[in-house]
Amino acid sequence: MNEPNGICINGYTLGTIAPGRCSNYVGNCTAGNSATEPYIVAHNLLLAHGGAVKLYKDKYQPYQHGKIGITIVAHWFVPKYQTSANRKATYRVLDFYFGWFLHPVIYGDYPKSMKSLVGNRLPRFTEAQSNKLLKGSLDFLGVNYYTTNYVESAPSSNGVNASIVSDRQATLTADKNGTPIGTPFLKALRLDLHRAFSLLNSGPLNVSGRLLFIGVLGWVSDTWRSLIGDTCHSLIGPLKSSLTRARVRDYVPNHGSILEPAFIAIFLKESEFEVI
Repeated sequence: MNEPNGICINGYTLGTIAPGRCSNYVGNCTAGNSATEPYIVAHNLLLAHGGAVKLYKDKYQPYQHGKIGITIVAHWFVPKYQTSANRKATYRVLDFYFGWFLHPVIYGDYPKSMKSLVGNRLPRFTEAQSNKLLKGSLDFLGVNYYTTNYVESAPSSNGVNASIVSDRQATLTADKNGTPIGTPFLKALRLDLHRAFSLLNSGPLNVSGRLLFIGVLGWVSDTWRSLIGDTCHSLIGPLKSSLTRARVRDYVPNHGSILEPAFIAIFLKESEFEVI
C-alpha cells in the first residue's frame, strides 16, 4: 500500500481528496461519516495488506526472494511549547499518524492510545487476523516526508463532532508566536532525519532490522531561487549529517531536480519543489 494514512485522513475524514467523504461538521461533502469511516477503511486496508503479504510470502517469496512492505506518509510533529501536556499530545499524534498502520503490521494491533480514545468506533482484529495476517507483515518500510507541524494539547470533545482530528486530543498549527514554519501548503522545520528515524527504530514502533526506504523527501519554497541559496543549504546540511550516522545500503546519485507544479488543483501555483 502507498500512503494509506493519507488516504484515510484526506479521503474519509476531511474529504479533500477522492472519494471526498466527510461529515458535514468537518467539510463540504455530499456524504460520509468522519467519526467512523476512516477507521473502517483503514481496518480493511490493513486486512488487505496482510492478505497480500501472506499470499506473497507463501507462494512467491521462497523462489523470487523479493521484499514486500508498506509506504506511509511520514509527516513530522514537534511540541509547540515544551510542556508535559504538549509532549504527550505529540506522542498521541504520532500514534494516530504512524502507529495507526505501523503498530498493526508490527505487533498485530492498534496502539493503546487509539483503542482508549476512539473506543468502540475503532474496529477490532480477531486473534487469527492479528497473528496470522498482520503481525510482522512487512519486510521494509517506505517513508514519504512532506511537512512538519507544531502540536498543542487539546481537551476531549466527549464524542461531539468526533473525528480523528478530535480523537487525538491535539491541535496542529503551522506557526509559533506569529512565525510560520514554511509556505502555506507544506511546512518544514530544519530536518533531522536521525531524530525522526530513531523513533521508528526504537520505542513502541521499533522497525529496526527492516529495510527503510525514503521515497519522498522534499522542500517547498516560494521561489526556485531560494533553493539555490541558503534554503537549499539548510536542507542539505542536516540531511548529510543524518546520513553519516545511518547505515545506508544504497541511494540514487544526482537525483535532484527543481519541479514546477504541474497539478495546480493540488499544489499551490506559487510553490516550487526541490526533490531529493
